[in-house]
Amino acid sequence: MLIAGLKERYSCDSSAAIASQWQRFAPHLKAGQTTYGVKYNPDDEGTFDYLCGIETSDPPADWTTVRIPEQKYAVFTHKAHISTVGHTHSTIWSQWLPESDLKVTQAPDFEKDGPEFNGQTGEGGLEIWIPVDM
Repeated sequence: MLIAGLKERYSCDSSAAIASQWQRFAPHLKAGQTTYGVKYNPDDEGTFDYLCGIETSDPPADWTTVRIPEQKYAVFTHKAHISTVGHTHSTIWSQWLPESDLKVTQAPDFEKDGPEFNGQTGEGGLEIWIPVDM
């Protein structure tokens, strides 16, 4: 998949600002459009690139693109309000993955917000996709 949109660089301490990045991106969206929040390019200091975007084959010239490779993913559903998604991520990384037989691989992980997700209310749920090797 080719995902295109707005990119910012964050640390774990500054990642709360991702919500304002989505607010800046919202005017570019159509009602019911599937969106992606892609986390990639991490470094040893704990910073990473985050792109809020859509799947497209023809991105606007001023948008950043990131390619999501075809591979195996562990997919998790978050049905609660978006404000609690951090807890779901924490549970995945600190409990589920260490207890599984899966190993995280070097590739972007992402959240996929389907047409049922309401960016205005934060309700509707989303999927969290983590790249894994068996």
